[in-house]
Amino acid sequence: MGCYSNGKTLQCGTGCTAQVHSTQPRRGAGEDFEDWVIAQLKSFIKKAKKGLIPPEYKFKTTSSYNRRIIHIQATAHGCTSESVGVEPNRYTMVYYKK
Repeated sequence: MGCYSNGKTLQCGTGCTAQVHSTQPRRGAGEDFEDWVIAQLKSFIKKAKKGLIPPEYKFKTTSSYNRRIIHIQATAHGCTSESVGVEPNRYTMVYYKK
């Protein structure tokens, strides 16, 4: 099961949905932010299903555009997301324990 986009919602496998709060393109990167998020979620879920990521780990990606930050958290079984303000034009991805 891969991820696909439905408007501003990412569907990733069974029971995994993340809202994208901004789909503005990444300036100078030649890559749409939404496509980047989908690629990162696909990678995480693929690794999680193969057992390469322990179940106590989550995926978190953070991005911002025009002082809006996007947090997207994923596990192998579900996603949540939230949005708060931050310095602009940051793109990071980390794994962290629950």
